[in-house]
Amino acid sequence: MLDSIFFAYSRAEKYVDTEDYNIWKFPAKQEAAERQKVPIILNYSIMTRAYGACFNDDSFIDVFNDYGFDVYLMDWGKDTPAATTGWTLDKLAKELDRAVDNLLKEYKVSQLNIFGICIGVLIISHMIRTCATHKEDYADKFQKIAYYGSPILGARDLGMAKTFSDVYKKINGLTMS
Repeated sequence: MLDSIFFAYSRAEKYVDTEDYNIWKFPAKQEAAERQKVPIILNYSIMTRAYGACFNDDSFIDVFNDYGFDVYLMDWGKDTPAATTGWTLDKLAKELDRAVDNLLKEYKVSQLNIFGICIGVLIISHMIRTCATHKEDYADKFQKIAYYGSPILGARDLGMAKTFSDVYKKINGLTMS
């Protein structure tokens, strides 16, 4: 995997470096019309990794940066897919939750934006569903939640159909069963 090498030669700044994952910060472009106060967490597919999000001149990161957003890219599994061996959806959701809480404190905001691609959508949905407490609705931590290329049909194969259904109902104000 060339993710770290690619990011080292891009505008990215390493924000978090743990044994299991990195978070890369892509700061808003200086020439952006308006600097946004609320950043975006980009949680992309574990399979396509960074290549699906950044290798184009018109990537999601570039578009968001052009509009003045700082983007925080969750880089799961470090530089080898084998690093994700033994990971569970619960562990991925808890690590993403930790990043959310840290960014809320750093930016001194009550909500973030979050954007999921492919399996990244599944991780976000699971986090929203499982990290809520009796005191808070976890989805309230987000100003905007966007999903792209959601593996909804694959959710049944992963045992996650209930998570997608519950998150959909919560977002649309429906009663959860």
